[in-house]
Amino acid sequence: ELMDGEELGDQLVGARGRMQMLGELLRDPKRCTLILVTIPENMSVLETVRTLELLKGQGMPVTAVAVNMIQSPQPDCRFCHHRHESHMAQLERIRDLVGDVELLTIEQEIDEPRGRAALTGLSAKIWMDRERILRGEQSTGH
Repeated sequence: ELMDGEELGDQLVGARGRMQMLGELLRDPKRCTLILVTIPENMSVLETVRTLELLKGQGMPVTAVAVNMIQSPQPDCRFCHHRHESHMAQLERIRDLVGDVELLTIEQEIDEPRGRAALTGLSAKIWMDRERILRGEQSTGH
């Protein structure tokens, strides 16, 4: 059923108000924490930096950037070693590009974490001694 002009206008005004409230929420570091997640690959890094700049330009503070799926060192595997070196270079690049934004790193796991126990273990690795990030507190260093 089609809305008449007045009803459509009311819906649009309501949507605009909700979007304004969302924008206010995202700009309030006491009520919201923004954490970007990326992988250590060139295009993902570029997209993350672009998103970070866009959010900052809108007054939305990003508390941290999480870099996921980092290849662990594997000296006996030529491919893995090369991938690890590439990821370490991308990680340094990310550090330079994000400035004072906290950097969280997550090594690639053999299996994707599924289920409560696996996710709890991953969460402990990521957030150990970093609860301040969730509270929106500034980093004391990388």
